[in-house]
Amino acid sequence: MQATPVTWTLLLSSGWEGKKNLKALCGGEPITPGLITELFPKVESLWNMYGPTETTVWSTCFRINDTFSPILVGTPIDNTRIYIVDKHNKSIPVGSIGEVCIGGLGVTKGYNNQIDLTKEKFVHFENDQIVYKTGDLGRFLKDGNLELFGRIDNQIKLRGFRIEPGEIESLLLRIKGIKETIVKVHEFDKNDHRLVAYINVDSDFIMTKEEIIDLLGQNLPSYMILSFFQKYDGFPRMPKGKINRKGLILDVERQNQKKEEKQKKISMTQKRY
Repeated sequence: MQATPVTWTLLLSSGWEGKKNLKALCGGEPITPGLITELFPKVESLWNMYGPTETTVWSTCFRINDTFSPILVGTPIDNTRIYIVDKHNKSIPVGSIGEVCIGGLGVTKGYNNQIDLTKEKFVHFENDQIVYKTGDLGRFLKDGNLELFGRIDNQIKLRGFRIEPGEIESLLLRIKGIKETIVKVHEFDKNDHRLVAYINVDSDFIMTKEEIIDLLGQNLPSYMILSFFQKYDGFPRMPKGKINRKGLILDVERQNQKKEEKQKKISMTQKRY
């Protein structure tokens, strides 16, 4: 059975007890550690699938063998090629993060009646083959598996450093009790921009900010360490179940909003009199 993470979550929340001979395929959105923990013991095998509609449709797959390893999207399926390229569409070494491009028999011919967009996203590559530029960031590991880090348009530039928020998010998701996370830059003041993380956590999550930072510091340089964590017990959602990134608000923002609302009420009262 193939389904999105949201659909699998709905199925589990309905009381479904699983099926021991079922091969479960999960794709369309990133699978979370929390979903893996719930779904993994209820099925015969669990597979993480990746591939945009433009490559009709899955391009890579990865069998999840435990509930604690990093979440990967695996290796290309038959008749498919994956490339990691820089901004000049040149291949980069294993371990380096770049844009994921997909070639092979599954790549479509382009967008109907959208010539400019087709030229931008479907480009000539090695041996003059056409590849699709996904806009996703990823890297190859030494074992040939592909690891994803979110979208290029979510890339952050802070104090002269280019930061892939997905790289930080993938490390946060390895921490027990964190179900989902979004990393963004928040403007606390005119010249005060800092990395913050919104974390959707279990009710019994007790780690402190300092403990989380210590864990991240083992794998990240100092300029990628987070300054602020905002805990949620459930992220705001769009109608189709995706996270509403614009609906994520820090406590400090809520406090400022309340102050502004209070000041407006005072001003209105003063105008009456």
